[in-house]
Amino acid sequence: MMSGFLLFIYGLFMRQIYQFIMGFIFLISGLILDNARDSDTNGK
Repeated sequence: MMSGFLLFIYGLFMRQIYQFIMGFIFLISGLILDNARDSDTNGK
């Protein structure tokens, strides 16, 4: 019973960490794309 509860908490924690990492990656990629787009428009 206790081990099942710990696994449940571990699963919730890992899922939140996974979503946080994915959101962070998308945020960074979005900033990079925006910077690249701005540099292209400024270059023309």
